[in-house]
Amino acid sequence: MDSDLKPHEGSSSWWREKELWLLLLLLSGMYLTNLDGITIRGEESRRGRIAWEMLHSGNWYVPTMQERPVFFRPPLQNALIATVATMHGEVDAWSLRIPSVIAILLTVIVIYGYGRSFLSRLGAFAAALGFASMGQVLELGRLGETEAVFTLFVAGSLLTWRWCWNAKASPWLMWTSSYALAAAATLTKGPQAPMYFVGGVWLFLIVTRRWKLLLTLPHLAGIGVALSVLALWQVPYAMQMGLATSFKVYVGDVASRFGDMKTTTIIKHLISFPLEIVFGSLLPWSLLLLCYASRRFRDDLGRLREDVLFLALCAAISFPSVWIPATASLRYYMPMFPIFACLAGIAIERIAAYAPGSFWPNLFVRYQRTLALVPVGTALVVLVVSVGWPSVSWSQTVTFSVCYLVACGAIAGAGWYAAERLTPRNIMIGMTTTACFLGLTYSTLLVFVRQKISEDAPGAIVQLRHQLPTDQPLVSLGPAHHLFLLLYGEPVKQLAVDHPEELDRVGTDYFCFWVWSNGVKPADIPFEWEQIAVISCDRNRRSNPVDTMIVGRRIRPPQMASRPD
Repeated sequence: MDSDLKPHEGSSSWWREKELWLLLLLLSGMYLTNLDGITIRGEESRRGRIAWEMLHSGNWYVPTMQERPVFFRPPLQNALIATVATMHGEVDAWSLRIPSVIAILLTVIVIYGYGRSFLSRLGAFAAALGFASMGQVLELGRLGETEAVFTLFVAGSLLTWRWCWNAKASPWLMWTSSYALAAAATLTKGPQAPMYFVGGVWLFLIVTRRWKLLLTLPHLAGIGVALSVLALWQVPYAMQMGLATSFKVYVGDVASRFGDMKTTTIIKHLISFPLEIVFGSLLPWSLLLLCYASRRFRDDLGRLREDVLFLALCAAISFPSVWIPATASLRYYMPMFPIFACLAGIAIERIAAYAPGSFWPNLFVRYQRTLALVPVGTALVVLVVSVGWPSVSWSQTVTFSVCYLVACGAIAGAGWYAAERLTPRNIMIGMTTTACFLGLTYSTLLVFVRQKISEDAPGAIVQLRHQLPTDQPLVSLGPAHHLFLLLYGEPVKQLAVDHPEELDRVGTDYFCFWVWSNGVKPADIPFEWEQIAVISCDRNRRSNPVDTMIVGRRIRPPQMASRPD
């Protein structure tokens, strides 16, 4: 075995190791390829439009939509998007998604650095690559959603604290840096962030009978730093909006998770959610966590046991926040995915330390070989579907299908070869081949499939702009959909439906309104008008869109034929 790959060999110069830099190079390619291949979708446009208004209003403290304050969540994610847009030139798919990609790469660095405080290069590499190649991370890390940035700050706060602990760093650095990251997470998504950090760290200190550390000056300084970071936004916001409105920003998004509290819904969620996490979000590396079900395996952890305890407590204390609310989505638990990735890295580290031919190494070889077969099987299915059923959404061009099969065949061959000998280097190669397959699939195949089924809202907006006069602004009756606003790329003043005289004040006959469950209906328009365009704002095409924007033109009576000045 290579001396630099011995288990339990930590390092203070981890940032210079070639494994880390090769990992970052690989992941950059995985996440940046076809980053704008899918049109802006879902909640991306909400964050994009808020960032757009930040840039045009100059107010980076109060999130607005159509110049009206929104109380969805704190604005750090929007500010990051606006910052990228300032350098990029516009708020588009790249501006929206680059902060997520950077957050994933920074999280990988934190995981690797933390891992090297008590693991070999193998364990640290396995943990970092395992996180970045989880299915749901590959998906959300390529979108302008909040989860990637939130994960960086939440997991970063927990792992940085334990990293400093393992490295015997200054307690002042340990507490202030971790609390600062927890505060940044709060400014990203809300109050769950400090709960995750405080819950995990405090519980660990209580369980290990070190609770007196909570009474020390460094810990109090950490709390002070957290409050100071929060104050950077909270004070200017409160000065503009009033302190009472801050409560809405912090709890508005959280409260929505408790919408459907029917008994049947709760029971179904309690049963299905853990299974969906293990066999959905965390695949393929979640299967490694099954090792911890073995008492023999846990007894063999040795000096790794305390880090396993810390990570397990962090995951356990945060789980009820997504397990109990029946409407909680799988992605809400993404901040804990680095925790599970570290547990998987520890498991691989321990497996590599067993004698060759024993139970766990043999089982891991079978696991690697199974993963090596998946790329070929997937590529063959894609080729068969593309040739036999070209009309289905999963079908691709024959050229792409053949190239995809060749690439997957090469990946599978390398993975199968790596499984022949269970060495640290071969384990790294095997994991890398699996990650390459997943990255290739998410950045090409799934991008092409999603784009095929997505609504062409950008194209519809381009056509609309050709239909609208340049001398009259477009206004909305009631709020407009955030996707429509972002793609339209101009100010759209919001007017009240029951005050049509406001059209004359603005000086326009052109308006739009959002048709949805609680939105404006065509029959609600209190004047004669004609329809110009109907634009679906749904993520995917459907025969009956749920969210549509209707654009119309007021038909003036003869006495109003001339537009007022």
